[in-house]
Amino acid sequence: MKKIFSAILAVATFLIPSAHAQESQADNAKVIYEGSYELANFRTTPLKVKAGQFADIAAGEKITVTFSVGSNENYGTVQLCYGTTKMACDATKTNAKKDGNFATTATETTATVTEETDIAGLKKSGLQVKGKNVTITRIVLGEGGTPDPDPTPDPDPDPNPDPSDESIIWTGSTDTGTWKNDITVAASEFEGMKGGDILSVYLTVNEGADYGNIELNDINYAKLSCNGTAPQLDSYGCIQPGVTKLTYVLTNADMALLQDNGLRVKGADITITKLTMTVGEPIEDEPDPEGVHTLWTGNVNCGKWANKVTVDASKFADVKKNDILAVEVTRNAGKGSGTLRIETATGTSLPANNGDTSLDASTREVTYTLSDEDANLLKQEGLSVSGMAATVTKVTLRDGGGTSGLEMIQTDNDNAKAVYYNLQGMKVDNPSEGIYIMKQGGKVSKVIIR
Repeated sequence: MKKIFSAILAVATFLIPSAHAQESQADNAKVIYEGSYELANFRTTPLKVKAGQFADIAAGEKITVTFSVGSNENYGTVQLCYGTTKMACDATKTNAKKDGNFATTATETTATVTEETDIAGLKKSGLQVKGKNVTITRIVLGEGGTPDPDPTPDPDPDPNPDPSDESIIWTGSTDTGTWKNDITVAASEFEGMKGGDILSVYLTVNEGADYGNIELNDINYAKLSCNGTAPQLDSYGCIQPGVTKLTYVLTNADMALLQDNGLRVKGADITITKLTMTVGEPIEDEPDPEGVHTLWTGNVNCGKWANKVTVDASKFADVKKNDILAVEVTRNAGKGSGTLRIETATGTSLPANNGDTSLDASTREVTYTLSDEDANLLKQEGLSVSGMAATVTKVTLRDGGGTSGLEMIQTDNDNAKAVYYNLQGMKVDNPSEGIYIMKQGGKVSKVIIR
C-alpha cells in the first residue's frame, strides 16, 4: 500500500507544476497595453504599441487581445499589424468566425508569432491594432496571455501617427504579361476609406520592354474614373522604364465601386510588387446642378440581362415631356459589345428606348429624351434599367430645354477650388514649378506648373 501511495504521489508531483514553475510562466507574460481604445472602423487611428515592448520577442510567443464588440454591427474586426503591414499570424487568430471577424459575444483572441518577418517587424515598427466596431481593453505578450501580477502597460498608444503612413493592401510579385495576369484586392480592404484617399502602385517595367501599361478597374471590370490620372504616366498614358511608383487620387465614385466590389489591376509588360492606400483630403459630394435630379446611384453589373436597376414611380412625380433621362454606364471590359435597355418597372416598353442601345468601350452615358407617353408610364410604373455586359452606376433626370447636365457639371468643376498634391500624394498648399495632381470638384488631373 505504501508503494502504491508513493507512486501516486510521484505522479501527482510530476503533473502539478510547482509554485516556482507557475511564477516562471506568469513572468513570461506582460501587459503591453491596458485601457479602453475604441476602433469604430478602419479609418480610426490604430492602437499603437511601441517597438521597445517587443525587444525580446521570440518565435512561439503569443499576443492576446481582450476586447468588446460594439452594437453598430453584428460583428467586430481585430487586425494585427507591425507598422502598417498585416502580420502573418493575423490569419491564425483564435475565436474568429470563418470570415475572420468576431461574433458579438467574443471577448478575446490570441495569435502565436512564428514568422521571422513578424518578429523583425514588431522589433522595428511595433504593433498596430486596427479594427471595426470593437473596443480594445488589454493586450498581453507572452505565454498563454496570463498577465504579470505587476503589469507595466504602455499608457501611450501613440494616437497621432504620421499621416503619411501607407497602409499595405496587397504585396507580392505579379508579372502582368500582356494583359494576362490581374491583381485583385477584396472590397473589405477599402472599408472605411473615402474619396480623396490615394492609391499607390509599386511596380517596374519588365526588362526589354519599351514601356508598360496599366488599367484600374473594380472586380467586375468597371473602369475607375481616376484611371490614367497618375502624374508619373507619360503623355500617352504609358509607364516609362525607371518609373517605380504610380499615385492615384480616388474619387467618391471610385471608392464606392471599390467598397462594393474590390479592385482589379490590369497591365502589360509590368511587374507589380505592392499596393498601398494613404489618407488624403476628403472630396465632398457635389450637389446636383440646377435642373438635374439624381434618381439612383450605386453599382449594378447587369450580366446577361440578369440584374436590373429599378427606380420607384414616386421619383417621377414631376417628370414631363422633353425631360432627359440619363444613365451612366460602362461596357464591361473584354465582353465584346454591350447593350442597355430602359422600360417600366413592370416591363412595359418605353418609346424612348427605341430598340435598345449598343455600348462600346468609350460609352460613359446614354441619354433618352422623354415623350408624353414615356412621362405618363414612368409616373405610373416607375423605371427599370437592364442590359448585357453593362455596369450601371447612376441614373439622373434633367429638365428639358436647359443646359445639359454634362455642361453644368463641367462648369461647376471649373469654378471649384483646386487642390494640389505632389507625386508622393501629399497636399501642397502653394505649389511651385513641377508636376502635381490637381483635384478640382470631382475631377482629378495631372498638371505641370512652370
